[in-house]
Amino acid sequence: MPIDNSQRAIKRGTGEIPGAQYEQITYEGYGPFGTAVLVDVLTDNRNKAVAEVRNIFNKKGGTLGEAGAVSWMFERKGEIRAQAGSMSEDQLLEALLEADVDNITLEEGMFFIHCPVKSLELVRQAVANTGLKVESAEIEWLPKNPVDMGDVEQQKVMEFLEAVQDLDDVQNVYTNLG
Repeated sequence: MPIDNSQRAIKRGTGEIPGAQYEQITYEGYGPFGTAVLVDVLTDNRNKAVAEVRNIFNKKGGTLGEAGAVSWMFERKGEIRAQAGSMSEDQLLEALLEADVDNITLEEGMFFIHCPVKSLELVRQAVANTGLKVESAEIEWLPKNPVDMGDVEQQKVMEFLEAVQDLDDVQNVYTNLG
C-alpha cells in the first residue's frame, strides 16, 4: 500500500480529514448451523463494510440477510456485569428488590444482571451500592431463545463469530448460541 494511502487512512480515522461521516449499521444473518447473528458496524464506507461482512458470511458458512431477518429473535436489554465476590445470587436479588431488574445469573464468579434499557443507569448504581465491583454496564441484544449445539458445531460457529469480530469496522457481534 502506498504511504500516502496509509497516512490518509490514519488521518481519516483520527478525524483530521474533514468530511468523513461515520454511520452505525446493524447487519443481520444466519451463521453456520442456522445460528442467528447481529453485527453492529461503525463505518465511513458503507459499501466496503457490507462487502467485508458478506464475504466472511459466505466464506464461513453463513448467509447475510435483510433487515429484520433475525432481530425479532433478540431483545434489547441493559446488562450489568459485576464481580460476585462472596455475595450469593439470593443476597443480590434481595438487595435489588426495589430496582427494575429482569434477571440475575451467576456464572464463574460474575453476576449478569439484565434490566430494561431505560433502567440501566439506575440498576448499575444500585449494584454499585451493594459493594460489588461493576465491570461493565451496556445495552446488549440478548437472544429470546438461545440454542445449544454439540462441541463440533459450536467450534465452527465460534470460528465464524471470531472472523466477523476481527473485521475493522465491527463494533459488536450478537448471536443466539447458548
